[in-house]
Parts: sequence; C-alpha cells; structure tokens
Amino acid sequence: MNLFIEEPSKAVNYSGQISRYPQNDVPPIHRIPFEILLQIIEIYIGESPKPIQALLTLAQVCQRWCKVVDEPTLWRKIDACEGPDLVQVVLEKAQKTPLSLIFKENTADLPLEEFFELIRGHIDQWTSLVVESSQLKGLCAPIENSVPPRLRKLHLSVSEYASLLGTTTDMPLFGGHPAPPSLQDVSFTTISPDLSQLCLTGLKSLELNDVDGPTEAEFIRILRSSPALQDLRLICSWFQPSGVEGQSIQVQPAQLPSLINIYLRGIPFDAVRFILSCIDAPELRTLKIGCDMQTGRIPIAELFGENVPHLLRPLRSIVSASEDIKVTFRFDCSLRMFFGGFGMSLGYGAGPYQKTNFDYFQESFGWLESCIDKSVRDIPVHLQLQDIDLTPQVLQWFTSRTKITKLTVLATTVSGYPPAPDVLHLLSRTYETSSPATWPLPHLEIVSLEVLWADLTYVPQCIQDLVEHRSKRHQGAVPAVAPLREIRLSAVHHNREHCFQEDPVPQDNEFLRNVEMAAGGLEIYWEGKRWTSSC
Repeated sequence: MNLFIEEPSKAVNYSGQISRYPQNDVPPIHRIPFEILLQIIEIYIGESPKPIQALLTLAQVCQRWCKVVDEPTLWRKIDACEGPDLVQVVLEKAQKTPLSLIFKENTADLPLEEFFELIRGHIDQWTSLVVESSQLKGLCAPIENSVPPRLRKLHLSVSEYASLLGTTTDMPLFGGHPAPPSLQDVSFTTISPDLSQLCLTGLKSLELNDVDGPTEAEFIRILRSSPALQDLRLICSWFQPSGVEGQSIQVQPAQLPSLINIYLRGIPFDAVRFILSCIDAPELRTLKIGCDMQTGRIPIAELFGENVPHLLRPLRSIVSASEDIKVTFRFDCSLRMFFGGFGMSLGYGAGPYQKTNFDYFQESFGWLESCIDKSVRDIPVHLQLQDIDLTPQVLQWFTSRTKITKLTVLATTVSGYPPAPDVLHLLSRTYETSSPATWPLPHLEIVSLEVLWADLTYVPQCIQDLVEHRSKRHQGAVPAVAPLREIRLSAVHHNREHCFQEDPVPQDNEFLRNVEMAAGGLEIYWEGKRWTSSC
C-alpha cells in the first residue's frame, strides 16, 4: 500500500493547515501512536552523547513532537558534559522521574562541586550515580551522610595519581547506615570506602578495582549477604588477612546460586585461592583469572585443589561446553589460556624458575583433561605466539595433543622473533623423524603472521611452498591435511637491527600480488582487510 498520494487533494488536517493528503487523512509519521513514538525517541536519545540537547532539538520538529518530548520520563539522564543550564532544565522537566546522574571530569562542563549542588535537592529521585574524577575531595560528598532511597547503581572512580596524594581508605558512605536495599550495581576504582557498615542484600554486580583495605572477614560478609550476586570483578585488589599471624581464615564457602561471572586479575596467587575457596557458585558460566605463577606448582591444580572442591563441577561444565581454545605464549614468559568461558593469565613472580610457560601449559592442559569428561583434544585451538621460538618439539606436542585450526605469530617487540619465513618453512614440511610421515598441525586452516620489513621479499615464495606442500595433490602417500583457507599478514615497523623503520608499509601492491599468486586461491588479508588484485 502506498501511503503517499501522488496527486493529493487539498484538505485541512487536524492542525487547521492545508494538507497535501486526502481529506480526513494525516501524514504517515503522525499515524504512529504516542507510546511508540515515545519509545523511538527514547532509543534515539539513549544513543546520543548529549541527550538533553537532542531532546531540545526534537522538540522543534512540530507541535506533536514537542508534546511527546515534554514527557517527564524522557528527562531522566543528567550528564555534566551538557553544562549547568541544561542540567537545570532537566531537573525542571523530569518532575518526579527517577534520575540517572553522570559526571566524568574529562567531559564535564562544570565542576564536580557545582554539579552536586544542583542535584543534591533531588536525592530521593537518584537511581544511578556515576562519578569519575581526578580529585578525592568531594568525590562522595552527597552520599557521605545521606542515603538515596532508590539508588540502584553506584560507580565511583578516582585517578591513580589522585590516590597517591591522599588517603583513599575508609571513605564514609551513607553516614554509616546500611546501603539502600535497591542498590544492585557497585563499582569502586582506586578508592576504598568503608565497607564495614554496608549491607548489600540486593547486590547483583560488584567491582573493586585497585582497592586496598577491606579485611577477609568483611569480604566474606558481603558475599554472604548478597545471595543475588551475579557478577564479581576484583582487579588489583586484595584483602587484609583476618587469621592468626597474617594467615587467611578458613571458612565455609558462601552460597551464591545466582553468580555466573567471576573476574580476578592482578591479585596474588594465594589471595586468588582464598577468594575461590569462599565461593560456591553452581551456575558459574565465566571464570577469568590473572595471577603470578608459583615455583614448583601447577597453578590450576593449586587453585582448584583440596580447598576448592565446590568449584570443580562448574569448572568441568564450563570447559566441556567450550567450542574453542585460545593459548598465548608471550615473550615475557607469561601464559594465557582460554577454554570457552574459563581463562587463566599466568605470569612469573619472583624467580628463579626451572619451568617455562610451555611447561606450565602442558601441566595445566593435562590437569584439565583429567578432570573433565569431554576430550579437550577435540576442541579447536587458536595458538598465538609472541616473540617465542616455534620449535619443532613444540609443534610436535601440539600436533599430537590438540586440534589447532588457527596459528598467530606476533613479533611486536624489538626482537622481531621468530621470522615469518621460518614459521612458514616449519609448516611446509613433514616431520623427518616420524614414521609414518605426519604433518605439523594437520587441522590448520588459518595462518596469521606479522612480517618483518626485511622478510617481505621472501614471504611470497614461502607461502607458495606452504600451499603446494600441504595441498592434497602434492601429498601422494603422505596423510592428508586440512586445506588452508586464509593467510593473514601484517607488517612490523622495525628491522632485525632493532631500528624503527620510518618508511611506510609497502602499498604499491606488488608484494601483495605476489602473495596472491603464491597462495593459489586462498583468502589473503593484509593489515586486517581482505585483499585481492582488484583492490
């Protein structure tokens, strides 16, 4: 049905003006019900960086839109970036609507003290308060002694530099009274408020980033008083031991049936183990851990040992449900493993060490295999190496124990190691010592390489050798391998002499045309973009 009439008769519309639409008809935009138009405008301003200005602009479209924009529910977001005058406009138009308040110092158009002064009288309407400041002074001023009864979200953040200029511990909140029962989402960054008096019965999300001060007993109390907790994020934060002589206390784990996501990073190994021992989360779906390795230990076995048997079942479920594995070996001897929703980033603490990150991976991989019902060897693996030598021994282990479908080799430090041609050469040959002959990484489909400037000339021929030697038509009696699908290349802007290469990445396409010819029909990506000779 065509809503626009090509030769409309002159008619008077509902506003008394001459209309180009038939009599008793109105423009299509005016047929939209009030409630639907309200939702459309609400979505639009939700994506706008300055929603107040957006509303004022929409109000000038026509009388009907002006009436819709006057709806108080649209005026619930106050961002300090829009200046004091517009903040005052929102407070007048919102009437009794719940308010979402945002102050980010890098975009704010008024000082924090003035912003708080404008909104202080509407504290009963606050549902969300997000403050990011470079100053500690006045950061929590409106809620130091008052409790916003409808507050659901509280995010307070101060810059790391500001935290060095004054104490950030035991900052008072709510005048020592329990937090409002409506509070569900709490995040503190580089500040340590006094948590001893907080009662967070309705808490669903808790993030402590670079927070120091709470005791282990306080942390356990928060967990036990938050049965609805769904997300827990602890970053560079730890708790003062509550046991004798600085030892962690032994407790029964808190029952958290709603907890589905745990993220722990930058926390000492023993502290991670203590935190995991405090949590019983049978429905856990995501567990990400970052900590230092300990000499002589298998990190994953230590973390999920005798003190954490209650997390073994959800861990098995997470790993068993994983559809892919990503393993990264880095030049700084760290190791990253991601088995679907389970991830561990392990780095070295104080040495000396007799084990490499590859040793730790072998131990962790073997431990996981022994703990889950599903064979880890059947899960596709993305192996990523950063300035780590890809030796035949490492390749042979991964060939026999895993199903690597994607290989990424990065050379992002000044060492530029290993060279791309060496990697391609290893993948182009069968193992000389194996009988019968076998290919390295027979399931490999995607190869992604960072190429040193000095190696650009050799890469096309290496790719041609890789494609030809792994192609089925050249294998003869050698067991078949999966056909390669993609070659992804990018340039490293330094040379083998550790000098920064100021010349631009070659864009005359001659290098890429040679790669395309050598690849024999494979998809070629250069600097993240698909490349063909027609580009």
